Amino acid sequence: MAQPRYLPALGQSLSKWEAIAIALNTGNEANRRRLTDARVPGAFDEAGLGAVLASLDERDADFVQSVWDYLAAFQRDIATREKRLTGIAPQWVEPTPVTIAGKALKGGYYPLAYDSADAGPDRAQALVSGRVAKSQTEAGHGRSRADLKAQPLDLDIAVLHRHVNHLLYDLEFCEPLANARRLLDDPTLADVFARTKNFVALRRLETWLEEAGARELRAADSIGRMARLVKKNPTATSIANDLATLLSHRYRLDDIIAAAGRGDFATALQSALRPGIINQVTIRSSLMLGRQAFSDARTAWETLARWLEGTLRYCFIEIPAWLAHYQKGLKQFGGDEAKAIAYADTAMEQAIFKPFPAQSGGGETLRLFKALGAHLAEKFKASAAGIKQSAAAIDQSAEVTDQDAAARQGITLAMDLIALAMTDRVFTAALGGHDHDTTWPAYLAEHTGYSVMAALPAIRDAQSPPAGTANDAKTLVKAIRPARGDLGIGNEHITEILEATGLSAESPADAMLSGANADLARIAGR
Repeated sequence: MAQPRYLPALGQSLSKWEAIAIALNTGNEANRRRLTDARVPGAFDEAGLGAVLASLDERDADFVQSVWDYLAAFQRDIATREKRLTGIAPQWVEPTPVTIAGKALKGGYYPLAYDSADAGPDRAQALVSGRVAKSQTEAGHGRSRADLKAQPLDLDIAVLHRHVNHLLYDLEFCEPLANARRLLDDPTLADVFARTKNFVALRRLETWLEEAGARELRAADSIGRMARLVKKNPTATSIANDLATLLSHRYRLDDIIAAAGRGDFATALQSALRPGIINQVTIRSSLMLGRQAFSDARTAWETLARWLEGTLRYCFIEIPAWLAHYQKGLKQFGGDEAKAIAYADTAMEQAIFKPFPAQSGGGETLRLFKALGAHLAEKFKASAAGIKQSAAAIDQSAEVTDQDAAARQGITLAMDLIALAMTDRVFTAALGGHDHDTTWPAYLAEHTGYSVMAALPAIRDAQSPPAGTANDAKTLVKAIRPARGDLGIGNEHITEILEATGLSAESPADAMLSGANADLARIAGR
């Protein structure tokens, strides 16, 4: 399903999932119009769209219509909510008939999502306003600011899973969150906080409300993000995925998840991606505070690679594992904070750190990291050179672009891509390969925000992270032109590079993706 197939009539390769995603966007006029928008580079003409649909069979046609029918099944709940809030029954998106594999399909609604869009930071506001449910109505579909721009559609099947996940939260939490927001915005309440000079409490309530609306959605949205970036730079994403696979084996990822408890680890993942969570953990645990330290190496490249390896293990494996044990401690000791912290620290020492110590990075990791960094650095330098030439054509006195600074941006992007790939590996290991366990979906639905996102093909079909080897890494390294000199990277640039990574942001889950999206678009000249 994920294997690309070349379509001669289209002149490009598509996987079966990509072809199905395209078909899903043909069920109504608004989506189909965006598929064929001539203002968008790479848009389909009618002949090309017909070639994609012709590549599908009857089973695919049945699946496409079943998705439209499934989304239509939410109309009753959406209508009930809208009539309760506005007193008016919504009008629905009008289906457009389409024929696939000789089967006449009636069409239906499918969410509009864009390849360059990153709505992550606005999750809480979208939830409070009921924006996701409204997108299924005629008044809301294709009416947002993003919909009015000429930009390519996101043709990843994860669009469906993200929409359903957000829709479920919208229907469940929109009204209580909106009511709480109105209460906090009431001038009378604000006057009370002002008179008592208790602004800290008000800010805590506002922060809690924002977090309540976005916490589990943020965690679920972190799944499968590398798939959205593959087309923007297949070489870079391939290297990042291979390096993440190597690291997951070195970290003994599967063993650590099993030691922490798979269900407890999966539950803790959604907290581990919350802004500020590392500070909260290190304030409680001196053991985890000490795990943040790392030492400089002989060269800037080695220092960056060492920091990256340590940070990925710490943020995406050790922090969730500690939180899993901490929550178990709270349950075991009746909410006693001190005992829960001591329990988590002891469990990490005995079940995680001693059996699965952090290992040395190894030469193949450094070589692969340097290959990816060099590849993206050259892309940034080429982009910077193009900008300089364009500026010089207009103004002969244009300032010369700092090519070394552009190269350092490429290395920052490399680190973010590796971090995104590692996030996918952790989610795959924690959630995937459990089709034989009928209780697993129910557990995810009850304890996490992953019940929908765990159905993604990459997660659902996974038994373990793909088996990467040092030889795989060496093969990829040889395929990349080696770096010329040091690419302007010295010890004096380490802090600049690290501070620019999404991993250093307050909300790394969002920052890594938004930064990677923007940077990949830049080096692609868009």
